[in-house]
Amino acid sequence: MKFYYLIFLFLLTACANETSPSTNVETVTDTLATNTEVLREVEENTTVSDENQVTPNPPDSIPVPSFAIHFDFSEGVQKILDSGKERLVVDIALSGLPKDVSNVAGKDYYNEEDEQIYLKSIALLYEQNETQTMHIENLNISKEALDALQNPNYMITINFYSSRTSSDNNIFSANALIEEVNSMKNKTHTIKVKML
Repeated sequence: MKFYYLIFLFLLTACANETSPSTNVETVTDTLATNTEVLREVEENTTVSDENQVTPNPPDSIPVPSFAIHFDFSEGVQKILDSGKERLVVDIALSGLPKDVSNVAGKDYYNEEDEQIYLKSIALLYEQNETQTMHIENLNISKEALDALQNPNYMITINFYSSRTSSDNNIFSANALIEEVNSMKNKTHTIKVKML
């Protein structure tokens, strides 16, 4: 049941959020926990990493295995992205259940309401490129938070929605990508994006 609550929270965030991220200004997003990264534009080479992040990595940080997302855009989505009227937001959350709630209570990476440890939460703006692929690499998570998980094979949940620059509502439809890290690492995953 807790897993469905997490999915519900992501859908709620994607469908009900009325904020619109700016394309040139870094904006802090409050997705699920205080361990949230900044919304930032993905550079032309479409490789996402923590190298230029605003908040430095904790000294005990360890790398997240790399993976890639290939986008299959419908004609309508492609037309809107090409026009610059909308952007695609890629919302990534890494999470898992704690071994012992009493050991993580009060920690900034633990969400008591969800009863989840959030290793990382980051929202990115996808930049169009010829291959329509976004490489996710060089992200880091806290070793302390990872060690507090029941299972080190944590969940990666990725949601996709429009930047809401031309509309107050999300206008893109894409299935969420929800996999364990061992299923995601070193692979390219295809996501179909169409108009709502």
